[in-house]
Formats: sequence, structure tokens, C-alpha cells
Amino acid sequence: MCRKTALANLLAFFVILGAGCGGGGNDEPTVDLTGTWTLSASNFKSDCGFPIDDPVGTLPIIITQTGGKVVITGAGGEQLNFTGTVKGNTLAFDGTQGGNLDNYPACTITLSWDAEGTASETLVNGTASVKVKLADSGCEPLNGFECTITFQFKMAKVS
Repeated sequence: MCRKTALANLLAFFVILGAGCGGGGNDEPTVDLTGTWTLSASNFKSDCGFPIDDPVGTLPIIITQTGGKVVITGAGGEQLNFTGTVKGNTLAFDGTQGGNLDNYPACTITLSWDAEGTASETLVNGTASVKVKLADSGCEPLNGFECTITFQFKMAKVS
């Protein structure tokens, strides 16, 4: 049971860390999201076989926007570098993030993101889905484990 709880908390931490590339189209953005933001996540649901605690905290991020394209990076030394789009007042991003589990350094975890939110100049509210995949080796007894986590996210502009 401790192993599942530790994995659930680690997955929640990874889930709040990142996002990726997305969207396209001809719609001009109606908001400029450039600035420093906090990112939080809540209302987790998963088919992973264990609960994920709400909330998992906030993460400082920086959004740089050029036209309809955005880059999202970590503001506090977090290893984030994601891209996405703004069409009208919709922020969309998807992509892949990877790393290793602290208690299992030989175990590689991959997170595949798909997220979308409604944006104003100071607030973004949306939903995300993250597919979790553990490597086929090095993760005993969880080799090849896969599941999906969905949640709501909120970005609040700081400056």
C-alpha cells in the first residue's frame, strides 16, 4: 500500500509539472498570456488503481506569447519547456514529458499531455488528460504499467 501511495503522490507531482505542444488554425488570439503565472491542478480522476490527492500545490510558470504561439517554461528552476497555441481565448497544449521515479532510479516514466482551457488576461481554467506509461523494465513490479489521469487546471497571472 505504501508503494501505491508513493507512486500516486509522485504521479500527481509529475502531472502538475508539465504540458506540451498543440493546436493550429487561423483564429487570431484575443488574449495575450505573456507573463508569470501560477499553475494548480485539482479534481483528479484516474484509472491508475489508486487515488490522487487534491490539491497538489502550485507551480510558478512563465508564458511567452508571439502571435498565437506560446512557450511555457518553469519559473522556479522546474524543468519545463512546452509549446502551445492561443486561438481566440482558447489555450491548447499537448506533448510529452519524461523522467525517473525517485525510489526506482532505473524506472523511466513518460507522461503524454492533452490540455485545453479558456483564457482571460489574468486567468486560465481548463481540463487536461495525461497518459502515464512506465518502462517495460527497471520498474519492478510495475513494468509496463499504463493509466490515464484527468484533472482540472487553473493558471493565475502573477505579473
